Amino acid sequence: MAESERLKGLIGVIFIISDGIRGHINQSRGVAHFLSLITGCDVHELEVRPDFLIENVKLNWTRKPLYPVERFCIMKMSAKRLAGQDKRGIFRWLCRAGGEPLLKEVREVLDRLKENKAAPKWEAILDQSDFYEGKSEAITTASTPNALFLSAGSLPAPYCLALASLCGGKCVTIMTPSALGIEPFDFAIVPDHDFPKASKKVLVTLGAPNFVTAERIKEESQKLSSLYPPRSGIRIGLLLGGSDGNYQITPKWAKENAGPLLELAYQGGADLYVTTSRRTSRETEQVLEALSEKYPCIRYLCIASRDPYNPVYGIFGIVTHVLATEDSVSMISEAATAGFCTGVLPVEHKKSFKRVLEASALLCVERKILSPKRLFGIPKFTRAIDNFCERGLARWVKDITDLSCLPGKHGLEFCEAKRAAEWIASNLSADGMKKGQAGNSRNTDG
Repeated sequence: MAESERLKGLIGVIFIISDGIRGHINQSRGVAHFLSLITGCDVHELEVRPDFLIENVKLNWTRKPLYPVERFCIMKMSAKRLAGQDKRGIFRWLCRAGGEPLLKEVREVLDRLKENKAAPKWEAILDQSDFYEGKSEAITTASTPNALFLSAGSLPAPYCLALASLCGGKCVTIMTPSALGIEPFDFAIVPDHDFPKASKKVLVTLGAPNFVTAERIKEESQKLSSLYPPRSGIRIGLLLGGSDGNYQITPKWAKENAGPLLELAYQGGADLYVTTSRRTSRETEQVLEALSEKYPCIRYLCIASRDPYNPVYGIFGIVTHVLATEDSVSMISEAATAGFCTGVLPVEHKKSFKRVLEASALLCVERKILSPKRLFGIPKFTRAIDNFCERGLARWVKDITDLSCLPGKHGLEFCEAKRAAEWIASNLSADGMKKGQAGNSRNTDG
């Protein structure tokens, strides 16, 4: 009880800096949710829009061809040097990158949260001439109520770092940003298949954190079951991904794999709740729709390209077994967080010269010529899934001959978002205690 009370107020506010990608938002929200429960802080979301730079660049016919080059220079080359910049340099970059509106939003939130009404106002930070003359150096740190800035992915990472630097807050990255790396951040949450270097400020996770919680599962499953109530004691959730640079789920795959599964479910009296993803091809969706008409055991089919509703949380609360395709480690991780030992279905691998390079790298790793961190593409993601399997959180299902072979619940404690939040809070608390001890020591010496 004393520990939980001590952590209350440790963070005043969390700012999620997002790129609008659902998977990235899901990761950030999961960590922020548990940090909010631990510390009692508010959470605010700010989005870096895809056209964030266009407003700052007048794209006439002479400059339009140069826009990709300018974008690359700002987001990659200039962002890479952010860590070595002073506040004026960081502010200059943020303005060039179209991030000044984000800073205004942060200022407004922090002004509302300030307890000390006599503290300096934030308006001065928006006066570029004052900032460049160094007049706002103290203002950027004087009134920050223990703000934490959190981002997932490469695009919002430099904005997260810049805002934290200007506002005197801490910054956290989920995954490894391509331009910045993890070194400039106070904390980094990195999946094990990225093979990050060991560091006190890096938490290595099994897969990615997510926003799967018992409360969300209960709420969404009540909604879904009221519309599509189960009729059987055996209920299977089928989570289908789609095509990307490595994998493909074709109509042929759907007929040869989903078809036999549906036949077994129909014969065994099981219910199926099926959802596709935005990567699922239209042709594959048509095959699934035809199968749903043939097999009444499909209680619910969500076609993601037409339905914005995300039924995954509701499915987790209804079903007794979960199957997911190998192309999405995030779906496997979400199912594991919901308590399921996920049955992983192999899918087709795209044929290209890249497969030859991947196989060569894998062979060199197996013979200890290269480090495992040199893996890429399919072998890298296969190893990530194998790590879930080793923990009893997943199992490859390559041939379904009987429904009894499907894995069920794993009965293990697994929630990487919660673990990440507890780790961040613990580190912030330890840092605070060290500063307090240092202050007491100076007072004693004085």
